[in-house]
Amino acid sequence: MNQPTLASNASPIHSSPSPTAPAGAPPDRSASAVAPSGAEAISRAASPPAAARPAVARSAVAYRPVAQSPVAHPPAQTRDTLPAWARAVHLPGGQTIREARPDEYAPAEDLLVAAFTTGCWVSEGYEQGLRRLGQRAETWHIWLAVDQTDSLLGIVLTPRVEFWTPEHFTFSVLAVGPAGRGLGLGAALTNHAIALARAYGFRVIQINSSPQMSAAHRLYYAHGFSRRPERETAFVSAYDERLATFTYHVPDPLPESEVIRVDRRPGPASHPPFWREPDRALWPARPPGAVDASGAFIPENPPADAVARAERIISRLTAEGVLAPPKQIRRPGEAGPSATENGERSTASAEDRQIGRLLADLGNGAVTALWSLDADAGAAAARVFFARLDHLNLQLAQDGPFLGQERPNRADIYLFSLLASYDLSWRAGFPAFGVVADWPRLWHQARLVLGLAALTESELRDIGLAPDRDGVYAEPFGPLPPTEALADPRSEWLRPPKDLHRPLPARDPSVPVLDYPADWPGPDVAGARARWERAAERVHQLRRREDASRPTGNRPAAELDQATSAEAPPEASAQAGRPDGVKPSGLPSVQSARSTSVSGVGGGPVGQAPTLLETLEADLLGSLERLLDQPEPGAALAIWRLFWARIDWLNARLKGRRFLSGNQAGSAESALAAIFDAYRADLRDFPRLQLHQAEDKFQAAAALAAPPRPTDGRAGRSADQLTTSI
Repeated sequence: MNQPTLASNASPIHSSPSPTAPAGAPPDRSASAVAPSGAEAISRAASPPAAARPAVARSAVAYRPVAQSPVAHPPAQTRDTLPAWARAVHLPGGQTIREARPDEYAPAEDLLVAAFTTGCWVSEGYEQGLRRLGQRAETWHIWLAVDQTDSLLGIVLTPRVEFWTPEHFTFSVLAVGPAGRGLGLGAALTNHAIALARAYGFRVIQINSSPQMSAAHRLYYAHGFSRRPERETAFVSAYDERLATFTYHVPDPLPESEVIRVDRRPGPASHPPFWREPDRALWPARPPGAVDASGAFIPENPPADAVARAERIISRLTAEGVLAPPKQIRRPGEAGPSATENGERSTASAEDRQIGRLLADLGNGAVTALWSLDADAGAAAARVFFARLDHLNLQLAQDGPFLGQERPNRADIYLFSLLASYDLSWRAGFPAFGVVADWPRLWHQARLVLGLAALTESELRDIGLAPDRDGVYAEPFGPLPPTEALADPRSEWLRPPKDLHRPLPARDPSVPVLDYPADWPGPDVAGARARWERAAERVHQLRRREDASRPTGNRPAAELDQATSAEAPPEASAQAGRPDGVKPSGLPSVQSARSTSVSGVGGGPVGQAPTLLETLEADLLGSLERLLDQPEPGAALAIWRLFWARIDWLNARLKGRRFLSGNQAGSAESALAAIFDAYRADLRDFPRLQLHQAEDKFQAAAALAAPPRPTDGRAGRSADQLTTSI
């Protein structure tokens, strides 16, 4: 949610997704606050001796005594699922962490408000949400840090595990009031939540935090939490910032015999989930496609309405001479913008590649996110969708107002059509939250193209920008969710863009921008570059082999073997007439034989779709290349988000599969081996990919990625010869 102007550099903490929310859904909108001084000191001895305690500024807000609480809260329910030690944890400084009594909910709410309004800031709606502890107590444990006189100092919420369905643990509204700051209570409450996760056998904790809460983020980093930018799909700031996501891996999990086992049961009817599965029966008919081994729904073609709209606009603007000539692009590590293995590249092919990527990640990816019944598959597609928008927003910041730089090209028209479909239609059923206006340069580009497109009244109705004769707007996926970024998105779409950014409130410069610590390229930039160059040479070798086996001519954009392709049986690939459909070993190609050609203007293909190897090269190897130049923090975060979103997608793709490339290790495994040899990515949050990397098949594939070595016939086959057996 958008927040008012910041008052100072203190940092509330916003954490915890709803128990029933999917991986891409926004979290429970709760918060916490810790002081920027003192609270980051991580120690299980949470408080220094009394003589050593610093002076603490007292809050101007007077907490109401418990006896004067005007709110009638329900009596505490029986809680027999807690470990015995958790009922009263005594800290070295004399404070105690214990569960709140119902008659303490009102003063605890005052504590929360004081924490968020003393050196911090929240909106009016946010503050109202802090005063709902009575309702939250139905499904959450409310823990208080109190002093020797039982005065309230801090608070944290942990889920009642009988109602908690995700595989990870969490905590929420971690807050330390003004009177408790500087005593290490933020660390103590965090340790308390971690200890509970361990007691229940959880190995991973995932929390969310508002973007301006920098002191809380330092607390988490010091505890060993890792930032997960690819999971950040909820915009909550007036500055186009997202809710930050962190994960923590319990380093010393309990033996199974000591774990507290709790039977799961439905939550109370009075506490509805924050996010519900959409009623797909009310949606349009599901497009043609299939469910692949990972559980992802794979459409046969990109969304027909978005493609048809783009082609109509391209036809008109081409006749008017408005479109820019095709733009050259290069692959990561190539010597020049138009260099290829043959020395030159067709500029039309370069633009087709760009269109193919848009249709893969934004077109087919959106359909996968909408129609996949498997939550992991849908969330992975949605994360790649958002990461691609970040990448495009960054590209426009570097190249100009259009993908064609100063003039729009065909890719700009496809981008506009896909953005309009998302913002005015798909967004109602999407498992992630954000409007196009949250990406300022994309928002600017889309409205510029809309102005050039000169859509007819009928086209405006189809796109959802004009009502029918009954005053009803087209909303095939249901009413559009409200957004705080824009009061009326439809009217703003029709308003000509006057400047790049929408007006933003003033921001206190003392509040730092959300940082993202990463270990690439690290202090040894030269060494990282040398490792990257070795990986690039290996991946380019694989690409040359792939290109040599590819039939001439552009492939249709529907033949997507990245996030939108399905495994096909060998006979289907053979029947499709593809020379590379069946490899010598009889394995099916990763290309989808169900794909059919999508015609563009004049019956030609709308774009050249990326292969799986091209996807890894662009999104993983290419991201590492751009990070070698150490871009500014905002650009670096966008690059990392794409990198990790693709890793997350690979992890989801391995659900139900042994290999990325079929039934044996192939070029994708070889490319990943080379990339991970350059950058040792922490894959703890991606267990399938971590196992995939650890198995012998991955190390064996690394040998296939090595540069070819000449052989005299006695030393065995070269790497080139080995590849033919995959």
